[in-house]
Formats: sequence, structure tokens, C-alpha cells
Amino acid sequence: MNGIGFNKIRNLIEEINGLESYICDVEPVEGLSNTYGHNGGINFNVLLPNNTFSKFVIRYRLVDESYTVEVSKYNSFTYNYESAIVTEEALVTIFKSVYEEISLINNLLLDKLDFKLSKDAKKDFLKLKELDKYN
Repeated sequence: MNGIGFNKIRNLIEEINGLESYICDVEPVEGLSNTYGHNGGINFNVLLPNNTFSKFVIRYRLVDESYTVEVSKYNSFTYNYESAIVTEEALVTIFKSVYEEISLINNLLLDKLDFKLSKDAKKDFLKLKELDKYN
């Protein structure tokens, strides 16, 4: 049993196709039943393709159907910290923007690559192009 908060947040993450591949160190958090309590949550890291990562600490509050979100971003030079209380729609938007950031970084890294084909590879490539003409 991971709790209502963990399950709700996990389901929101799964709605963003591909985001789960970049998430690691998932820790379920038990609910805390006091005046300022929450109904469980999740801690996890998101690994970015440029050797940085973001630590997420998210708690679900059943009382007002809100989420407390803390995000810490680390790289070799800086550390950023943000905190907010958000709705479910806003949390999904945060997850979407994280995945968009991952996609942008991936595209930038791919654009930097320089593909030089050997003579044999060029011949094979031309053969494949010829096969495409017949299909």
C-alpha cells in the first residue's frame, strides 16, 4: 500500500508518454495526519540528457485537492529551488514542461552530432535508397 497521494501522482506521471523513462530514485511517502498533514506523496529524480537532474518532492492534500511541489534543479554550476501549491491540472502542466525540456535538450544534443559516413556505409546507403524506389 503506497497511499492515495502516491497513486494519484504516479497516475499523472504515467499520462505523460515517455516521461517515466527519465524518472529514477522513486520513493513513496506515507501520509501524515496532523493539522498541516498530507495524504502521501512521492519523491523522485528526473535525469536530464545534459548530465543534470531535478529532484521532485510532491505531496497530495485531500482536504483541498491540491499538491505541494518542491523542485530542486542541480547541475555542475548552479542549484535552483522552487516551491508551490498547485492544482492537478497545474501539476500535469509541470510534468509536460519537464518532458518538453528533456525533448529540447535531446534535440540540441542530436543537432551537435556530426555523422560522417565511411565509403562502405555510403555505398550501402545508396543501395537502400535504390530499394526505396521500388517500394
